Amino acid sequence: MPPLSFQPPRSPLAPPRRRTNRRVRRLQVGLAIGIGIGLLSALLIAFGGLTRFEARLADLFYRPRAPSGNIVLILMDDATIENYDWPLERFIHSGFLFNLIRTRPKVIALDFILPDPASPQEDEMLAAVLSRPDKIVQPVLGIEATRYPTALKQFPAFASILAPAPLLRTPNTVFSHAMIYPDPDGVARRIPLAIDVPGARFPALGFAALALYLEREPVIEIQHEQVVFGGTPLPLDDYGQLLLHFVQRDAIKKISFADFMQGKADYAALRDKIVLVGPQNTAVRETYAVPVTLGSSAASNVEMQADLIETLLGGVFLRNQDRPSLIIEVLVVTLVAALTLPQLPWLYATALALVYFAVYLVYAFQRFDHGIVATPLYVVLALGATYALTMLYRYLSEERGRALVARAFLGIVSPDTVNQVLVQYERGALSLSGGRREATVLCVSLRELTSLSDALAPETLIELINRYTARVFEIVFRWEGSVYKAGNNLFAVWNLPLDHPDHARRALHAAFDIVDAIAQLQPASAEQPIGVSLGIATGAALAGRIGGTTRADYTVIGEAVTLAERVSIMAENNQVLIDPVAYEQVREAFETRPVHTIRVRGKKDPLVIRQVLEKIRLAE
Repeated sequence: MPPLSFQPPRSPLAPPRRRTNRRVRRLQVGLAIGIGIGLLSALLIAFGGLTRFEARLADLFYRPRAPSGNIVLILMDDATIENYDWPLERFIHSGFLFNLIRTRPKVIALDFILPDPASPQEDEMLAAVLSRPDKIVQPVLGIEATRYPTALKQFPAFASILAPAPLLRTPNTVFSHAMIYPDPDGVARRIPLAIDVPGARFPALGFAALALYLEREPVIEIQHEQVVFGGTPLPLDDYGQLLLHFVQRDAIKKISFADFMQGKADYAALRDKIVLVGPQNTAVRETYAVPVTLGSSAASNVEMQADLIETLLGGVFLRNQDRPSLIIEVLVVTLVAALTLPQLPWLYATALALVYFAVYLVYAFQRFDHGIVATPLYVVLALGATYALTMLYRYLSEERGRALVARAFLGIVSPDTVNQVLVQYERGALSLSGGRREATVLCVSLRELTSLSDALAPETLIELINRYTARVFEIVFRWEGSVYKAGNNLFAVWNLPLDHPDHARRALHAAFDIVDAIAQLQPASAEQPIGVSLGIATGAALAGRIGGTTRADYTVIGEAVTLAERVSIMAENNQVLIDPVAYEQVREAFETRPVHTIRVRGKKDPLVIRQVLEKIRLAE
């Protein structure tokens, strides 16, 4: 009988017929996933759907720089409060400034306001000291603010200001603002370069101090929606704020106000420096949350002004990533991931997704070094969603099928053969939904069960049947066959699901091994020795998963199965009978003799059933 082609019908459980088609399908699905997630991400970016969460992840890229060494902070800390109380008296301020001026700093910037007049003598004494330097910077605060300017690329506007007491407004004073607006998430990352009040503009305290240090006029003008400082345009946001390029906070020279007053400070370190004086204590809770990568969860106002000076001095100005480039990045990452991840098992896909994320991080850090603060939120979300959807697709379309195949063949074929079955499934050569091909079926029937059930106790009989079944399974698996039905009759099949060109010979090898093995399983209490009758038939067989929704098994049906069972019934004890088709495949290797003829529906002539004799000519 010529071999039948094995062409499984298409069904939801059937894999593609060729691996190439599966790869193409993965590419198609991956492309669809990539385009879908990419477009959704682009919409979120364009409409600012996750703006509130963007900056926190972007903070991971902040790497504080080393300070220039041109700034010294004198901090009114808790030690200052312990020694001089709070608020400090005017005569203490006068003595402090008198001694500070003697150290000959280049610029003195005061980050505190004394708005209320004291006694005339105290204010006059402090004003006399304030008048001694060529220039000194004092702050003002805007009040009755709208917070944001009415037009983009303009500075915040205020109705009026809170300024130092009238006697302290010395002619050499440069007035500046010391106001900081945290971002919507509560983190301070930027400072307005100026504020406007009717008829006046006040630069930021740090900007004014640096301008005086560089011997420039502390004047800020917006031209063509930008501010130019030292010939360099400053990248302001829509509200006139400059993104700070933070420095290493612990590396800035800091001196306690109390130590300075008590002669414990390094006075030489103040010469020709920008000296910022401001509070940093528990009494004045004027602190701001800063990016966590700076090593501190909060910074005082005077430290933020120092960061502004260092940002302007450094010359590398930060700007947030623009939306068009962010959309392009997300689309590229999403499409690359969507086209590659579906091609890999989940473990390799997970590792590759992590590699993609690591490569993006390296790229983002490099962009930060060039002044661009990346926005990783959308890349992370898009990459994570792409990974999740591609793995879900792999599971639903393939991995679930692999698990179903493994479960279907567990116990039917040997554990070592399950992997080969899965390879067949991957190649599209195996379908759970059904397939037809030529196969050789061995039907093994245990004889004398009726007499054994009367002679043996139920427990002994069940144990005997289990030992018999286990031995048959072991032998069939050794010859790479499959067992599809257990009970009084066992059906072993070759050339399903794996290919066995010599399937009839394998069946005969297994049959004679079973006869030898059964002889060793004789119960001592049995009056008549048990035996087996074995029938072998080769022909068309249909294999598939048969059952209902609660239980389904992979089994084999067809004319070869039916004929093998009929032949086994005709066999005597320990006799192996084969049909004509099987005989034609093994006639050169086995000695046989005709013993019966049977008629089969659909066949005109009767079939000659032969007995296979001892293994004297069995080809090993």
